[in-house]
Amino acid sequence: FEIFGLDPVESVRPEVWRSAVHPEDLEVILGKHRECIEEKRSITAEYRLIRKNDGALRRVSATFSPVFGPTGAVEKIIGADFDITERRKASDLETMRSRAMELLIARSPLGEILTEIASSIERIEGDILCSI
Repeated sequence: FEIFGLDPVESVRPEVWRSAVHPEDLEVILGKHRECIEEKRSITAEYRLIRKNDGALRRVSATFSPVFGPTGAVEKIIGADFDITERRKASDLETMRSRAMELLIARSPLGEILTEIASSIERIEGDILCSI
């Protein structure tokens, strides 16, 4: 519930979950749901969600699993979501550091190096604008 910014007594109904998924990721994730149903198997995917209580953007790793009824048909999908925001940020920062080192070793102009660092920070943080 915390990952969605909800009170623990609230349930994460499908419409609540759907409204929390970042608009740019919704169609892809709904496609993963369809794949889960059509292939009758668990699917893992990453997506972004916007928390309800504070509007924070979080990166999520999710597993969707079909639940079968007595006839073998998929009756519903259950899911488990894990907040991987900090892990992704650490990975992205390491990628940025490696890229900056490559540019330094290649003796790239300082402006190019700083521009690469600034645009990486903007991409990683999402709500920060950098200028040189």
